[in-house]
Amino acid sequence: MTHVTRACSMLIAAALGLVAAAAPALSENAPQCAVSGSPPAGWGSNSIGYIEIASGGSCLFSVNITGEALSSSISQNPARGTLQQLNVSSFVYTSQAGYSGSDIFSVQASGKSPTSSGTSVITINATLQQRYSNTPLANDPLRPATRSCADVDFQTHFGLNKRDFG
Repeated sequence: MTHVTRACSMLIAAALGLVAAAAPALSENAPQCAVSGSPPAGWGSNSIGYIEIASGGSCLFSVNITGEALSSSISQNPARGTLQQLNVSSFVYTSQAGYSGSDIFSVQASGKSPTSSGTSVITINATLQQRYSNTPLANDPLRPATRSCADVDFQTHFGLNKRDFG
């Protein structure tokens, strides 16, 4: 192996390492899922929650039961998206792009608190929406880009030149 080939191999390996290391950070930066419904009363009780998410969007789902989460796992994968476990109490749900409708997934978590202990199953019913309004969801990948006055082509849109404004 020549020095050039070895150097290139090392650069490629380093680049692949950086990409792999950056992937979890992107997932952790997903906005928090806005979950409605009743939270679990404590460890050992089950619950059902509801979220609305843009088609192709992602959000961070956390197991929020008072006390300490000891273990968790995905007990039912979504049919119209993916669910990635980040740690014992955090998951990222990514909905299928181009699909409008419903999806469902479940997380099983075991933990303890001063008043309860046991295993809870949290089931989330997701509504995936294509957004076409001017008030999209915060995590909507189809949201129109915000434009400033500096971005407007006055000649094309208004028949004016910027010099017409002094």
